[in-house]
Amino acid sequence: MNGKPAVELTPGLARRLRVRAGRELVEGVARSPDEAVASARRGMTILYGGAGALAALISTAALAGAAAYEPRDLVIAVPILLAAGGALWAFLRFMFRRNLGKARARGEAQAQTLAPGTPVRIDDVGVAVGGRPTAWADVAVAEIGVAVASTEDSTSYFVERLTLSLAGRSLILDMLALTNGRDVVRQTWRRLQPP
Repeated sequence: MNGKPAVELTPGLARRLRVRAGRELVEGVARSPDEAVASARRGMTILYGGAGALAALISTAALAGAAAYEPRDLVIAVPILLAAGGALWAFLRFMFRRNLGKARARGEAQAQTLAPGTPVRIDDVGVAVGGRPTAWADVAVAEIGVAVASTEDSTSYFVERLTLSLAGRSLILDMLALTNGRDVVRQTWRRLQPP
């Protein structure tokens, strides 16, 4: 869960990971590690850029309020705001680099079992990798990567990576390292999840 190993898939967690609806056919293509990093970079630039813009907007509003109420307070408010801004920038930079490193590692792990550019097709019959189909009866889940996202109101669990055994050979499907990865992983899990 969130990159940390767990012992087993409990019935409670399995219920939270249940995928009920889905399309009959989902296709994706394996990305190279560099493409996985570029995709993660785009998403994180939007996320962290938005967080930075919001922080700048709030800071500007706070400074404007302080200047309107008591301009002398700016002598204290500006250095505090600059220190907080610097700390936030350093934290976001650290998170950005750490998450890019994780994206590269995930892309490289998938590339060891699935060559970049290889098409993956998920349908009611089975998994087709590079045009080679494997029936669902011959597919087993060896490992599940679960991500947990929490807010004050709720906690969401979703499968972000699957390590499969396809008729004896290993295959990693990672939503970050596949085009249309979220759907490919979700629909694979939907067909393989425990009853």
